[in-house]
Amino acid sequence: MQSDLAEMPWIDGDLVLAVANTVVLDFPGDPTSPSLDMLAQEETLATWRRRVPDAAVAELPLGALLELRSAIRAALDAIDRICPVPDDARDQLNTWAAGAPITFTLTATGRLSFVEVADDVIGRLARETLRSFDEKSGDRIVRRCPAPGCGMFFRPGRRDQSWCTVRCGTRARAARHRQQGQRGKEGR
Repeated sequence: MQSDLAEMPWIDGDLVLAVANTVVLDFPGDPTSPSLDMLAQEETLATWRRRVPDAAVAELPLGALLELRSAIRAALDAIDRICPVPDDARDQLNTWAAGAPITFTLTATGRLSFVEVADDVIGRLARETLRSFDEKSGDRIVRRCPAPGCGMFFRPGRRDQSWCTVRCGTRARAARHRQQGQRGKEGR
């Protein structure tokens, strides 16, 4: 995991996940487990700011970034656990999203596109977080990786995808195998 921290390969064009995944959980099944907070360490914060693909997000003051991350993580955790979003996170995301309106335009080719009306990066991220709640499909469109030492949120590419990466899947299977071996030794 340390080599991944230097490169942060999980950061791509999904800004919501780029903000949410600045925390690594030792035991993803327990969101209160010990964790590594990338925004709390100068070196990893600087790396994250260089890697995140949106300059406005990268330049957010740390306090605003922490507040935004807290609300986003609460919402994504609720999606993963299939439960209601805590009231304070829901209210905050709704308020921020309302502050960054969009307008729709119809292109010459007949395609509908949307245009940002305000340059409010926090509102834009709040709105994108809210778009993670897809009532129509019934599928969870965000999951938390259960691999030890991960806990990253990810958008599964297929229904049966359990881990955020192949590396996490390998690590989880190896941990499960070690645990089964220890149980076998204790039973003798």
